[in-house]
Amino acid sequence: MKSLIWTILLSSSVFANVYVVETTRELSKTELQSLNKIDGVSNAKRFLPFGDGYLDRLYEVEATKASLKALEGHKLVKLVEADHSVELFEIKSNDKTIMDADDMLYPFQWGLRNQGQVTSAQMPNGGPEEVQGRDGQDIDWAESIGSIEANLKKAPVVAVIDMGIDFDHPELKDQIYKNDVECDNGTPQTGTMEDRDKNGLRGDCYGGNFASTSYMYDAHPFDDTGHGTHVSGIIAAKRNNKLGISGVSDKIKILPIKVTGKVDESDERNKLKYRAASRRIAKGIFYAVHRNVDVINLSLGWPKTMNTRYLDMAIKHAVKNNVLVVAAAGNNNTNASIFPCAYREVMCVGSIDIDGKVSRFSNYGAEVDILAPGDQIASTVPTSFIPLKLNIQGYDIMSGTSQAAPFVSAAAALIKGVYPRMHINEVQRRLLDSSLERPDDFKSMHGAVQLGKALKLKAAPSVKPVFKQMSEAVFDSRTGKFRQFVLNLKNFGKTSGEVVIALESVTDGIEIEKKEFKLKPMKPGQVGSIPVTGIVTNKLAPNMFKFKVSVQTEGMAQREYTHQVTLAQDLYAIEDKEVFPIEFKDRTHSLISFRREFSEKEENKRNTDDRPTHSNLRTVETVRGVADPSFYLTFRSDKTQYKVFFFQMRDGRLVEAQKELVLNDTHEVLSVQQMDFNYDGTMDFLIKSVASDEDRNVYIQYRYLDQNLNPLHPNLPVISMAYDRSTPDETPQTTKYVKTELSNGKYLATPVYINKGPVPEVDQVDDPWSPKDKSFLRRVYWLSVDEENATFNYRTFMNRNFGESVRNQFKKTVAPAISVDDTGIELIALKQQSDQDFQNGIVRAVFSFGLGFQRTVVEGEFDGEELSFNHLDYIGAQLVGNAIHPLKDIKHGDRGDSFVGFLTSSTLNISHQYEGEEKTYVYRLDTPYDRLMSFIASFDKGDRTYVFLETIDDILLLTGKNGQWKESRQNTTKFSFLPGKVMSDIFYPVLIKNSGELNPAIYMDTTSLSGNRIYTMAALDGELVSPASLSVNLPTTCGYEDRYCGEYRKDNHYGTLYCAPMNPYENEDGSYSYMAVCKKRGDYEIVKLNISL
Repeated sequence: MKSLIWTILLSSSVFANVYVVETTRELSKTELQSLNKIDGVSNAKRFLPFGDGYLDRLYEVEATKASLKALEGHKLVKLVEADHSVELFEIKSNDKTIMDADDMLYPFQWGLRNQGQVTSAQMPNGGPEEVQGRDGQDIDWAESIGSIEANLKKAPVVAVIDMGIDFDHPELKDQIYKNDVECDNGTPQTGTMEDRDKNGLRGDCYGGNFASTSYMYDAHPFDDTGHGTHVSGIIAAKRNNKLGISGVSDKIKILPIKVTGKVDESDERNKLKYRAASRRIAKGIFYAVHRNVDVINLSLGWPKTMNTRYLDMAIKHAVKNNVLVVAAAGNNNTNASIFPCAYREVMCVGSIDIDGKVSRFSNYGAEVDILAPGDQIASTVPTSFIPLKLNIQGYDIMSGTSQAAPFVSAAAALIKGVYPRMHINEVQRRLLDSSLERPDDFKSMHGAVQLGKALKLKAAPSVKPVFKQMSEAVFDSRTGKFRQFVLNLKNFGKTSGEVVIALESVTDGIEIEKKEFKLKPMKPGQVGSIPVTGIVTNKLAPNMFKFKVSVQTEGMAQREYTHQVTLAQDLYAIEDKEVFPIEFKDRTHSLISFRREFSEKEENKRNTDDRPTHSNLRTVETVRGVADPSFYLTFRSDKTQYKVFFFQMRDGRLVEAQKELVLNDTHEVLSVQQMDFNYDGTMDFLIKSVASDEDRNVYIQYRYLDQNLNPLHPNLPVISMAYDRSTPDETPQTTKYVKTELSNGKYLATPVYINKGPVPEVDQVDDPWSPKDKSFLRRVYWLSVDEENATFNYRTFMNRNFGESVRNQFKKTVAPAISVDDTGIELIALKQQSDQDFQNGIVRAVFSFGLGFQRTVVEGEFDGEELSFNHLDYIGAQLVGNAIHPLKDIKHGDRGDSFVGFLTSSTLNISHQYEGEEKTYVYRLDTPYDRLMSFIASFDKGDRTYVFLETIDDILLLTGKNGQWKESRQNTTKFSFLPGKVMSDIFYPVLIKNSGELNPAIYMDTTSLSGNRIYTMAALDGELVSPASLSVNLPTTCGYEDRYCGEYRKDNHYGTLYCAPMNPYENEDGSYSYMAVCKKRGDYEIVKLNISL
């Protein structure tokens, strides 16, 4: 046995941190000084100067990582624990602040007047970062607001479509745009409310609540999150009332429209209502136009795959009625298309920091029209809320493009207030052409909004490229040439002269064939277009194509813009592919679906199951054993019945099995897996589903089937397991199996898994003097077969006696200062099950035994009946809290386990374990504004180690050799606007061919969030590359926004062809291929794309 410890250059062992130390007793001064004498330890002192008992034994020290082992080994030290930081925010005002308003928080409102204030925030990975403000990096408000308000011809109205408003807030209660006919003496109706204006909302005096589940609340857009109130305060909070803040103008009125809010997890109806928001946003837009507002503010958004026609039409309805729609760009540091910003008619707003730079969180790119202050903005929140960052009730600091958008909405509203009949094209021109210089030419079309300059701007032509919905270029891999790719240009100003356009590629390996164009003079609002004829000249050219566009016309200085689009191959032009036609025995083809229609019912469903919009024809999961890919299709024939159809490869075709399965009383099919479940050398199927009986008891059902879809054991056609809180969230990847002998002498692979739960009655210790073990802990469970009742029953060996048996066996490994009775046993993980262990029915679990950092790694070996332990003395890593991942040595083909432990959000330990061998690694992320989000995969290849990690915005590749890491990154697309979890593109570790070898890579699927393509990020010479040659466009069903659809929207570019991705397929040599299911002119087929670098 051997142990290889790899300490890297940037190891956190050289940095001193504060630790809390518990000792065996109170220390004398001499004993306390003995801690300071340990190399790397300093400043040892009592934790608190007062207290007794436990506090007498508690101390704090400064120590490096390298000194911890010696500290833990001190004879008087019992436990060492880390100190964890918390997040703080602050804005410091300038000592020479000019008070343009008497509102007490005005000195902190740098967005109105930047007076060199300083913002301070805790970085995700590091200490606080202070940013010094710069004069002029604001909205040009202080010197201009007085004259603008003096020239208003009307009180402009901004509809804030958001999460409601605190309509009793002293800064906002007089700012609400009321519907007087629905009010009683200026206040909302009480009791039985009437719909006096016949608009379908009863008593909408203060606006509308489209997130309401009862008509009683339809007229009350109350804010239960604070977001809508914060946005509204930025626009129109009362000025000079000696309270809190100044809005951009208190002459603006706010129409609050609630479309989402806090999710009530206990109420399923409300949960659906709040999370499924798109239809309510559309209703809110139509309602706002109906109420004759001037501007609509949308500090929210949705990804491309959730876009709908009715939302598009709602935006167009607003534009048709001369209502400007302003939207936030999003806070995920990506240039992927996010709606509504991606609509051509919408003005998209990114965020700047106090120093004028684009905020790190802000989405960017040429779909961002303009910038505005968005970092650490002070504004109003409901007065009932407890502020998180200010000590003044009713006010708080928030950051995001949600805070930037209302500055632009307010500026647009004031222009409409001064010029009520002005067309929104001219409003946009004034805002865009008067803005500051861009801080980064690539990150936005224009710089920060300038209110005063916008009002003074003179008429002029203003021809600009429109990059929105121009997000992907498709090329023919045989010729390298782009498919149809058009750039639109629009004149926002007065009639232009001849327009001269020049194009330039700034991406290596991609050229533009025709670079210069001329367009005839353009009238106000006119749109022209030119083709972009590109060609890919290098196989390793990146799959992101960046190019510049310069535009010049008489009366307008030359302007230059930069845009970036994704680049993908035309699916059917790829030569190295295999096509497998699908043969159906009846009308099964009619059950295949490719994309959900976004009806209200389906939208609610989408938001509860969070499944991507892929086809319902799926790959059967194969965890162990080599087999041709099999496929299955599930179809819900009624509320409690599913049909499952199987397809298998035969002579280059995918043929439907003669038999179909009917699952009665079934609510969902969870998984279909292929493996040798009866140990006879042939592949079998396992179908796992959720079912219920007539008494509404819920069960998990297991169906073990042979290749002919007959039960493996006729007396056990279905094995049921009662569903309770111990029921695991098991998947084919996390489940292991023991070999269970049945009464007929045959065998069945039965599941073993980890879950948090109680000790089953049958496994309680049989001791009348001991109470029952009622603990609810993380345990190893296996499922025991009750053949008579055809059920699975929970079993565990981790009962009250388990800990004692481990302590007795390994007590000699405990340090002298620690009592064995104080030691704990921690379950770490189930190890990957080798083919030999599966055949023998052996499952291996890893446990950690000891106290604090002094622990021993123990392996439990279980065969369904007997449990034995081994001391894994070659493992030196601390595995408590670690997650386990599969590990592969690419060069030798060995499989092992990778244990990963996050010490902090920036530091992790990795332990690669093969049979009898451990390699340990430490990595620290030194980028202060980033943090590690998750571990994806690791591979060994000769003397190199490859580790893939997910950070806030990127996929990070670490290539390790000779004790040092090399870093390389590629950006990923994430989405997080409305309440709920962060969504991201789907990714999966794979291996791809490269000149006869295999390279580690990450397969990326964008089709559930941001696009129509699949691609791969691959490790190549220490760099993480995403070449266009590994990027493939999947034709989608023709939607209203599809540029390649035919005249009647029935056919796309290929004819009636659309495809959905399937799981990547692992070939016999370990490499992976892309898989997709396609419909082509009424026929269906599986397309396998063989990819390589």
